[in-house]
Amino acid sequence: EDVWKTFDGAGRILAVRTDSTIPAARMAAGRLAEAPLPLRLCYLQSATKTLTSTSSLLCEETQCGVELMGEASPEADAEVIALAVKACEDAGLRDFQMELGQAQFVAGFLQEAGLTEEQSTTLRGMIEGKNTFDMQLYLDKLDISADVAARLMRLPRLYGDMSILDEADALTSHPLCRSAIANLRQIIAILAEYGLPYHFEQKVEDAAQAIPSTITKADYAARRDFRKITTFTIDPADAKDFDDALSIRKIEDGVWEVGVHIADVTHYVQPRSVIDTEAEERGTSVYLVDRTIPMLPEKLSNELCSLRPDEESLCFSAVFTLNEEAEVLDKWFGRTVILSDRRFTYEEAQQIIETGKGDFAEEVLTLNRLAQRMRKTRFKRGAVSFQREEAKFKLDAEGKPLGVYFKEQKEANQLIEEFMLLANKQVAEFCGHHKVNGRAVRRTMVYRVHDVPNEEKLEKFRTFVLRFGYVFKADKGRAVAKEMNKLLGQAKGRIEENVISNLAVRAMSKAFYSTDNIGHYGLAFPYYTHFTSPIRRYPDMMVHRLLARYLEGGKSADRDTFEKLCVHASEREVIAAEAERASIKYKMVEFMQDKIGQFFDGHISGMSDWGMYVELDETHIEGMVSLREMEDDLYQFDENRYEVYGRRKGRVFTLGDAVRIRVKRADLQRRQLDFELVHDAAADSCEDDVKGHAAIPVRRQSTSRPGKGGKTSRKGSKKGSKR
Repeated sequence: EDVWKTFDGAGRILAVRTDSTIPAARMAAGRLAEAPLPLRLCYLQSATKTLTSTSSLLCEETQCGVELMGEASPEADAEVIALAVKACEDAGLRDFQMELGQAQFVAGFLQEAGLTEEQSTTLRGMIEGKNTFDMQLYLDKLDISADVAARLMRLPRLYGDMSILDEADALTSHPLCRSAIANLRQIIAILAEYGLPYHFEQKVEDAAQAIPSTITKADYAARRDFRKITTFTIDPADAKDFDDALSIRKIEDGVWEVGVHIADVTHYVQPRSVIDTEAEERGTSVYLVDRTIPMLPEKLSNELCSLRPDEESLCFSAVFTLNEEAEVLDKWFGRTVILSDRRFTYEEAQQIIETGKGDFAEEVLTLNRLAQRMRKTRFKRGAVSFQREEAKFKLDAEGKPLGVYFKEQKEANQLIEEFMLLANKQVAEFCGHHKVNGRAVRRTMVYRVHDVPNEEKLEKFRTFVLRFGYVFKADKGRAVAKEMNKLLGQAKGRIEENVISNLAVRAMSKAFYSTDNIGHYGLAFPYYTHFTSPIRRYPDMMVHRLLARYLEGGKSADRDTFEKLCVHASEREVIAAEAERASIKYKMVEFMQDKIGQFFDGHISGMSDWGMYVELDETHIEGMVSLREMEDDLYQFDENRYEVYGRRKGRVFTLGDAVRIRVKRADLQRRQLDFELVHDAAADSCEDDVKGHAAIPVRRQSTSRPGKGGKTSRKGSKKGSKR
């Protein structure tokens, strides 16, 4: 009765919950008959608590439906369904859908899960006609591999929310609600596409909640006490978790003790526990445009392991004695307890660096001075300096993008970066470069490695930058890094800077995790690992455990075990990055939806057999111009020269060319932006008889291009071209 009174009869939400007793079921069905809305009957088993809470939240937020849930005996469940259907029919509510447990979610994903046709038929037969679905019960009856079983078990968790969104979308016409639902649907679709979880299973959440938050006397006794030493964090303004802090104290003139303190996640998360298994599977947190899919439950990431100000926190620390040249005179690794004095945002720390005034100004300025010297030394030794602009979206409350801004890396960011690099480097060296009686002893370690650049990719890069007038001489070794830094410095601030920077990154090898140390080329470190972010990266948790093992004098860990974990972590990192890019692309398309028909300046950022990609100068948003839709000529992509040319008129486009486009389509479902090139005076002066849409021609060539199997003759570029 109390719940019913919340319904105001004017089209708002009616939420009816039953305990699945027969009388309650009858009462619920009777009340449903009075509902003036198209009915959404959501019938869910207690096993799907995540789905239940999500459906309830969506209904409340969108104010668009009716929810009826039964959670007990099959007899009561069956009566709830029968009475609800009758109530709906009596009330003339024909437009409703009933969801029965998880069975309907599974059917659509049997093929993706890898079942054979026979197994799929068997499973469908088990599901058909049932109003409950116990996944494990059915899996026990199927002869399938453990891997396929594991994937099937994850299906409801991954995909269950989508049908709720479909139904909620159909029941509301409010534009804000529709926008929010569409946004959430796309985000869930991205997660499903990459096999990423949307929630933690209840057993993981329960395990996290059961972890005691009290620091015991034994904890204090076993740790080095830094609570009286000046300590603070520096993070983005919107950060929710603070997993690293810096402490500093003066030992004597020109000598400083700097502590890099990292949240002691492995103190709380034990090996092979429910939480550890989940973190290992996820591998990393995933940072989508409008939300984070964390590796660890919030109880850990935002509470126990977050180094919040004025709270005592347990850490795993790397403490260094440094002179004014930022040379390491001494180092210590071990577990600590800290008390953060202040939480700085990057903007606040930057203000202190620029003005010399503010809280702990002397400490911040000293750390920045040391960081800049470490940075200078690192680049002198051959580190590569990639400083690309990172586009960010300003979002409203419903997740709709309002604008684009660019994240700028200033000295405050570099301060934190250099001390994190120092800790990662020194931990890797301590664990990996071990000597006993003067002899090197190899110990298993998780390294973050980065191989030397691929010579073939470098050659293509060299050919490309030559078109802009840049000469890239180096072809191997550290000379490549030196030449790369020189080139990026020359291109800085110029129109071609972003496209050159992007191609430079592609020319380099990709970093990954391995127990086989080959060094980190990009950082110019012979030893490197990831130690500083165990809240969001599982390899950091592995490193914490290995460091603790070796500090206690333990033997080398099993290499094969850790190598498999490294491979898995590297794979998860790639998947997370792809999902992040997909979410960015979605927001780009959404941002451009109301700009159909508008004109923008941009540069060609990529090419393929089917089109040219154009990155807009102002926002760095990228869309594609279809070659098929360029009507003034028959255009073709030359993969060897990496350019698009017109077969009849010889107009040529290549990477970095300036063009003007009109926004033609913005397809949210496919996350695709379609552009078309537009006329300008330069285009008209080159071809009076151009039809359709044409771009700014960077150059004209006398070009002979036969069909397949023929040879190509080039007589050079149009006079005045920079190519």
